[in-house]
Amino acid sequence: MPEGPPGSCGVPFRIRLRSHGYTIAAKATDFTHRLKHEATLYDGLRPIKGSGIVPVYLGNIDLSTPYYYEGIAELDHMMLMSFGGELLSTHLAIENRPRILRLVRSSIRAVASLGIVHNDLALRNMLWNEETGKVMLIDFERAQFIEQRSALGTISANRKRKRGPNACVAKGEVLHL
Repeated sequence: MPEGPPGSCGVPFRIRLRSHGYTIAAKATDFTHRLKHEATLYDGLRPIKGSGIVPVYLGNIDLSTPYYYEGIAELDHMMLMSFGGELLSTHLAIENRPRILRLVRSSIRAVASLGIVHNDLALRNMLWNEETGKVMLIDFERAQFIEQRSALGTISANRKRKRGPNACVAKGEVLHL
């Protein structure tokens, strides 16, 4: 059964393997290309996986028998991830708001430090991870890699002008031939 309301292109599931006591999260969709894009982004987040900031990406699977979701979609692909916690909105209260906001900013900075911008930072995409005491960001389907730009170097006002191969100097003037 679905775990919550559908997102823009997927439906969340909680999958439990009773024999081992494991619980994982899954996102089911009929758009395999979106899951591939999201998988690429999770691969870029590998240095912080398992830290409580992003879930551990476990892989994508194709379902041999599609799941028919409320008669509106035929879900035949799933992205599997570690379970991240409960929606942040259920944990947020007036007394813990400043601390939670600091943790949200910290998670956003950690993701951005790896060259990724989330592009959909809404409460529905943030979980409270009780085990780590951190805010976990999820749903990277709209995220993008940021092109890293090199820092500008220093420029000296006294630097000589570059001269082309056909330039010559006559009495302090540069003549281009």
